[in-house]
Amino acid sequence: MKTEIIRPSEYPLQISWRTFAYKNRKLYMTKEGIFFSLIILGVGMAAMNTGINLLYLIFAMTCSFMVLAGILSEYCVQKISCAISCPHQVFADENFPVTVKLENRKKRFPSFSLRVSLEITGVTKNDELYLHRVPAESSVKKTILMKLEQRGRFSLENPELSTRFPFNFGVKSRLLDCETSFIVFPKLLQEEKIYELLSASFGGERKRRQRSEQGEFAGSRQFQSGDNMRLINWKASAKGDTMYVKEFEVSEAKKLSIYFDNSQPCTPEAFEEKVSLAASFVYYSAGWGYKIHLTTPQQDFPSIDSEIKEHEVLAYLAEIQQIPPQKTITEPFPIHEPYIRI
Repeated sequence: MKTEIIRPSEYPLQISWRTFAYKNRKLYMTKEGIFFSLIILGVGMAAMNTGINLLYLIFAMTCSFMVLAGILSEYCVQKISCAISCPHQVFADENFPVTVKLENRKKRFPSFSLRVSLEITGVTKNDELYLHRVPAESSVKKTILMKLEQRGRFSLENPELSTRFPFNFGVKSRLLDCETSFIVFPKLLQEEKIYELLSASFGGERKRRQRSEQGEFAGSRQFQSGDNMRLINWKASAKGDTMYVKEFEVSEAKKLSIYFDNSQPCTPEAFEEKVSLAASFVYYSAGWGYKIHLTTPQQDFPSIDSEIKEHEVLAYLAEIQQIPPQKTITEPFPIHEPYIRI
């Protein structure tokens, strides 16, 4: 899938004793940061009450640690660009890899301890990946496995980049300006189940005899003018005065017609099962060499005989919705043509 650059999203303004968010930055204080801040406050109060120079020196040093932590964490998340790529085929309820590429555009300094939080639109669960170091003027790729239980069109928008570097006093976060969209195809049923249903519906694969050099040997017949000399059955011809040639059985062109009626009333769970069944027939039958014809009340796919057309049909089934019952029902295929009705 292609990654597109979009306008950066912003955090909603948030000011509290532990969190500060403004525009494209967010700072969250950790327990260690709160504890260290209390130490700074205690040392500062002690220095003011006693007037001891050593306490003032310790107070200044601890404050410098906090300032240094803020500067370094900000520098780690600066000038980092992101690209996200998803596989061409994604099926529901199956793991799929998502590759995240982070590029450090700083000329001298690397970035350390980076976390990328991936959020899919419409999904509450977030996934994270961790990168220990991204060198200067370089890029790092990392892949994470994700899984979605529902079909449809989804997008990964504005992943959050965060770091706890260097002292874990706080989590500095920034929204990255990238987005990628992908389609999750319907859940596939077991291949054995689809094969059994197909065999029960059509009774297996039909074969016919023809003059060919390929297929299964079916017997011999008398030689005729125009036959290929390489097909001569010399063993059968040697038994008499007549020449015989070999005949082979080859499979007829396999065709599978499917009518998916999404206007039939049923529960949402039953409708999802029907969608999975239709997608499984298309996916597995295409791999078995069938020429598929899929029809719905709204769309017709007359010839699914390539990977591109198969992807187009699966994408259509990924977004298909249930519609009200149709008043007039006509036969989707000619009467003499057998088909599967779902």
